[in-house]
Amino acid sequence: AFTVIILGVIGARSFWIQGIQADDMATRPLLVRLPQTEPHRVNNPRLTAIAQRIPRGRILDSTGAVLAETRDGRRVYPCGEACAQLVGWLDARFGGPTGAEARYNRRLRGYDSTRDLLHLYRRKDLPFFRLPEGQDVTLTISREAQQRALRAIRRAYPNGNTAFVLIEPDSGHVLVAAGTPTFDPNQMNPALWQQLRTRKDAPLVFRPVDGLYAPGSVFKVVTAAAALEKGVPLRHLCRHSERNVRWKVGDKTFVKPRLSDHPSMRAHGTLGLRDAMRLSCNLYFAHLAIALQPESLYETASALGFQRIPKPDEMAPELPDCGFGQGKILASPLEVANLMATIARNGTWRRAVFTPGNNPSRPVLSDATAEALRQMLGEVVQTGTAYGIFTGTGWEVYGKTGTAETSEGNRKPHGWFAGVVQKDNLPPLAFALILEHGGSGREAARASRKILQQVLPVLQKR
Repeated sequence: AFTVIILGVIGARSFWIQGIQADDMATRPLLVRLPQTEPHRVNNPRLTAIAQRIPRGRILDSTGAVLAETRDGRRVYPCGEACAQLVGWLDARFGGPTGAEARYNRRLRGYDSTRDLLHLYRRKDLPFFRLPEGQDVTLTISREAQQRALRAIRRAYPNGNTAFVLIEPDSGHVLVAAGTPTFDPNQMNPALWQQLRTRKDAPLVFRPVDGLYAPGSVFKVVTAAAALEKGVPLRHLCRHSERNVRWKVGDKTFVKPRLSDHPSMRAHGTLGLRDAMRLSCNLYFAHLAIALQPESLYETASALGFQRIPKPDEMAPELPDCGFGQGKILASPLEVANLMATIARNGTWRRAVFTPGNNPSRPVLSDATAEALRQMLGEVVQTGTAYGIFTGTGWEVYGKTGTAETSEGNRKPHGWFAGVVQKDNLPPLAFALILEHGGSGREAARASRKILQQVLPVLQKR
């Protein structure tokens, strides 16, 4: 009887492993740790052999130029360092797939999961068996514009870290998303991978999308939009510096010992919104945020696509600072560029996308608010903090400078410029540039001009 029980247990276990669990065991990857590479998962070698026979799709730009393809069994990246973080790389030994190689991996490789490979393996010897093929993926960016933007960035700000984004408002298509530092994914090897992982300037971060910064004065556009939509008072007294500034949120009273404008500013007196935007007066927007209250500012910022905004109860203790883009507010260059795209679209928000397709929109600002913002931002360029920088280009430009203080000791503040440019037969294009520790928004505006001078002629040829 004991022998029968043992044989029964063995039989049941064998049935469980070879019958019920067979597919799971055949497709379960092993975690491999090798020196100088990332821990990565390795599949059943028979399934890997099948996968390697499936041609992987290419990644193309909006004109059909190749951004990634397989040559002689090796993945190559013709866009090189200009598209490194955006397109990504495939090799699992070095953290791959990343970027577009990861985001569209299933479409590119031609199968959904290793279970699909198992089914293919079991049918491989059948008559008329055919392997699937990976599909090509087309991105909205321009390879030539990316490469030109990177060269212009390096000339304009040779020793610093940057991120530049250019969006077509009508479609939401991202046409350029470039930045520094970067690297050439074609040169990836264990030594380079180790260096990239440990560098303090974080070259693996895709700064245009994943970089998070205090938006500084470019966020005043959001505060202004909220004020216009909510109908709060728009005239405020602006001294250069105020002590013991008090405000109430609900039944709580908060006090800030000192609130000061930028050292280069003077006391502006009583201002309206138009002049406050043109002069970029911090104290005005601090008082405007107090008038708005946290709920209104949070609601407008969220509707405009900003995802790293403190909740109203977290915003309340630092409400004046939030009004001019400091405090705990963080934004990516993509979010800031898309803010400008929303203004260009008469207040309609649409997601900024890297692949063409259906991209629904929703109204978030009134036509009147969008028009008022365009007028104000035009004055910033004509007579305000960006005065004279775009003179002689023949472009129509409106935008906002931004100087964002950081917590990094005595280093210079970040410099921002974000706006909309229109040239000749091109539709309006929204853009944002950040120069990490670039000193001021005017420096970012100057660099923006240099980048656009290189990029716009490429886009005119499309």
